[in-house]
Amino acid sequence: MGYANILWAIVIIVFLIDIIWINFSSFSIYYNLSDLGLYIFILLTFFIPYLFYKKFRPDLRMTTALLSFCWLLSFTGGAIVLSYLAYTTDRALVTQALADIDSYLGIYPPAIVMWFWNHSWLNILSIIIYTSFLYQKPFILLYFSLRKDLYHLQSFIMQYMIAVLITICIGAYFPAEGTYAWYHFKPFTSQLGDVQRLYELRQNIVNLKALNGIIEFPSLHSALAVIYIYTFRDERRIIFIPVLILNILLLFSCISTGGHFFIDVLAGIAIAIVAIGIERLIFHAVQNSQLKRAEEKKQIKSSTL
Repeated sequence: MGYANILWAIVIIVFLIDIIWINFSSFSIYYNLSDLGLYIFILLTFFIPYLFYKKFRPDLRMTTALLSFCWLLSFTGGAIVLSYLAYTTDRALVTQALADIDSYLGIYPPAIVMWFWNHSWLNILSIIIYTSFLYQKPFILLYFSLRKDLYHLQSFIMQYMIAVLITICIGAYFPAEGTYAWYHFKPFTSQLGDVQRLYELRQNIVNLKALNGIIEFPSLHSALAVIYIYTFRDERRIIFIPVLILNILLLFSCISTGGHFFIDVLAGIAIAIVAIGIERLIFHAVQNSQLKRAEEKKQIKSSTL
C-alpha cells in the first residue's frame, strides 16, 4: 500500500468511527446542515479540480497542493468530531494532578501569564504566535507543493494525523481544565468557549455548531510545533531558522497565554517524537515494499525475455 492510500485509509477510518459512534450512542448532538453543506462544498472545491488536473492537465504542483488540502480538511473535520465524541466518556478531571506536577517542577503558570498581561505588547505578540499554530499548516502545504516535494509533504500530513489521534486518545482518558480555569484568572473569549464545550460534553451534549479546542493535556500546539520544526529540517537556513524560532516561541506561548500547564507542553513534545517515529517506521516499510515489488517485476521481466 502506497503512502497516499494509507492517508486516505486513515481519513476513512476516522469518519467510520464517527458515524458508528454517533449512531450507537445516546447523547444529544447539535449541528447546522448549512455548516455541513459548506464543509462538503469546500472539500469538493479542492477534490474536483484535483481529479481534473490529474486526468487532463497533469501538473505535479497543482495536484499535490489540491490533494494535500483534501487530506488535511477531511481528516481535521473528522478528528474534531472524534475528539468531541471521545470527551463524552466523562472521566474524572486530572487538573489537580497537572497543577501538582507543575508545582513540583517549580513552574507556576499564573505568574507567567500575569507578567505578560503587565506587558501588553508582548502579550499581543504571544497570542499571535500561539494562533500561528493554525496558519502554519496551509503554509506547509503550499510551500512543499510549489517545490514539488511530495516526500516532506506526505510525511508531514502523516505525522500530523498520528499526533492528533494520539492526543485525542490521551486527552479523553485524562481530561482537564486549562490553567485559566484552574487558577481563576480572566481567560480570552475563545477560552471561555473551550470550558463551556468541555462541560457540555461531560453532560453528553455534543454541540458542533460552535467548535472549540477542548484538549488540555497533552498540548496539541506543542506537538505540532515540534513537527513543524522537523518538517523544515532539510530546508535552507534562511527558511529553517525563522520556522525554528517561531515554533520555540509557540511552545512557550502555550503557557503565557493561559492555555496549558508546563507538563502539557512536555507531553506534547513527547507525542511529536512518537508520531515522527511511527511515521518513519511506516515510511521505511512502504519504501521497502515498493523496492521489493520493483525488484520482483524486474526479475519477472528478465525471465520472460
